[in-house]
Amino acid sequence: MTNESFNDSPRRESGVSPRRAARAAREEEDRTRSAAKPPVPEQETGRRKSTEPATGPTAGAGSVSREPDRHGSAHHHGAAPDPESRAATTAGEAAKAQAESKAATDAVQAEETRLQVLEEARVLAEGERTKALDAAQRARTQSAQRARKEAIEAQRAAAERVRQTLRANAAPLRDRSAAARSAITPASAAAAPPAEDGNQANPARNTPFDQTERREPPASRNVAEVPDLSPAKVPAPAGSLVPPPPPSKPPVVKTDPAARENRPATMGATMTAPAGRPENAAVADPSHEDPEPHSEQADHTGESRHDGVDEAPVDRHVQPGYNSVDPAEPFARQNLFLTSTATDPQVRKARRRRRNWIVFSVLLGFFAAIFGVVIFLQGVLDRLSPPDFPAPGGEAVTFEVKSGWGAQQIGRELESREIVASDKLFLEAIQLVEAESREIHPGTYELRREMPALSAAEILIGEPAAKVSYVAIKQNTRMNQVLEDISEATDLPLNELRRLAEDPAAFGISADVPNLEGYLHPGEYRFPLDTDSKTVLKAMVDATAKTLIDNGITDAAQQYHVLQVASILQAEARPNDYGTVAGALENRLHTNNTETNGLLQVDSTVIYGLDRYSLQMTEAEKKDAGNAYNTYIHKGLPPTPIGSPGDSAIKAAAHPTPNDFYYWVTVDTNSGETKFAKTYAEHRVNQNEFRAWCAANTDVCK
Repeated sequence: MTNESFNDSPRRESGVSPRRAARAAREEEDRTRSAAKPPVPEQETGRRKSTEPATGPTAGAGSVSREPDRHGSAHHHGAAPDPESRAATTAGEAAKAQAESKAATDAVQAEETRLQVLEEARVLAEGERTKALDAAQRARTQSAQRARKEAIEAQRAAAERVRQTLRANAAPLRDRSAAARSAITPASAAAAPPAEDGNQANPARNTPFDQTERREPPASRNVAEVPDLSPAKVPAPAGSLVPPPPPSKPPVVKTDPAARENRPATMGATMTAPAGRPENAAVADPSHEDPEPHSEQADHTGESRHDGVDEAPVDRHVQPGYNSVDPAEPFARQNLFLTSTATDPQVRKARRRRRNWIVFSVLLGFFAAIFGVVIFLQGVLDRLSPPDFPAPGGEAVTFEVKSGWGAQQIGRELESREIVASDKLFLEAIQLVEAESREIHPGTYELRREMPALSAAEILIGEPAAKVSYVAIKQNTRMNQVLEDISEATDLPLNELRRLAEDPAAFGISADVPNLEGYLHPGEYRFPLDTDSKTVLKAMVDATAKTLIDNGITDAAQQYHVLQVASILQAEARPNDYGTVAGALENRLHTNNTETNGLLQVDSTVIYGLDRYSLQMTEAEKKDAGNAYNTYIHKGLPPTPIGSPGDSAIKAAAHPTPNDFYYWVTVDTNSGETKFAKTYAEHRVNQNEFRAWCAANTDVCK
């Protein structure tokens, strides 16, 4: 927050305020309006006074109005006014009109003047308001700039204070380290007394500079270690035979627990003073000489010069640049601004080695992560687009391209049969084939397993498929229609096909079977152009036999029974009702059937016997016993199947769904809704529902 003076406020800025300008404009407008009001002419005022009737007793004689003259009175028949008086009257009226026109003109000019003055006042007020807003904005901007400048200066001052504090805390340490480095010379090192035991050696040579030495004091003494305060030893001149002076007794200091407890905990708390030194004592300088040298007796006996106080010798091998930490304070803070002396090379080497290991570990982890990501992405890409198979491929296989298949369908089939690695590779290979037309024709092709996609595409496109005869048989197609379709597709003689169809034994079927009705399996067939009639019919019969065997029907009589029931299912029911209708047919064929007494009573068989496809029939046709396929008259199954059943119908006939139904009727042929009944009464209700639906849908029920 900045302290702004009162004079800096935008409210003290000179200028006319918008409110005062608006008030001045309103006053000027009132003055203009009053000045623009036209004065009333004296003649008009006198005329108005003369024409007004005087009423009341206060009216004067001159103001009494004269009544108009009566007809026949002296005034009425008096002489007419002369022309001169009439001209004077006309001149007075003209002067009056001119005065009125001049007054109106003056009023218009006054109004225009008033509007102009108002506009000028408005423009002036708007300008003053704009100036006031600009001045306020400038004042705010200047205030914000001053506040920002003051904040920046405050931050700089705080940073400078922190730097000064850090320098002040680090200065004694730098001085102590410099003194220690200057004191450690080859001569002084040689003059230093040997350590009393191996544990007295300097342990800080192999430790980082920011670690504090931890020493356990002797059990019998509670003293703190202090730097060596003995005077610096002057090395002897070269070639001198004077032996070095004997080592003096290390100085001792008193142990003062109160000094440790009263030690200030400030920002430089890590720079702890040696035990026994007062809080305000100066830092010991190794260059200062001891004013009281130790006596020789004290050197040999080890007695203290201060009676009654425990004293301990100072370890001369403790680096002066290190802090001594009180063993009673195991968690004492360490000074991070210390600089090492003799151990700098070792510390730098250890730190560099540790840094190199860290960098190496980070880089190794980074490259390992990159390698893992690459492997993962490669696996994903291989799954999405696997590599192509090498040439020439594996074992030979026969691949059939069916009619209506496109390139994508062919690619999926090739991939599913493991002929090519993926359909995408096959589609790309088709575009690489150099041919006038890349169309793949239906037919049979010789390929290899795990062959290159380009090789497969070249074979399918480059080698035209062998010409074949294509035969398509629909489900529920009767035998005569199937034979006609075969003859038309293959150009085989129809009479020969009919002759073979009347001889089932030629195809391994029991002689009790009258013909191949029901055995000509529906589906798509492709035959070479030179295929004979028996081969064509045998392929269809074998397909039916395979379906029966796949459904567990191996007995010849049972197979024919299943084909008869399946052909009725194919004509009477919808695929989702095959199982239920098959169970109802088996109920009707049962010997204990009391509902239909062994009669199937299905319209599809009667229509088959009449050799037509319409389900409508008369009562006479329903009662015609001459129709061998009339299941309303003849019990049991019809003599032969009534069409070519498909796989689903054969499966339902081989495994009917057990139930108690005897009747069924499709009440809605559009949706295929079929209702089942156990009794004929229930069936009549369902039949009436079907008739009502047919009445409403005459275009369907013909």
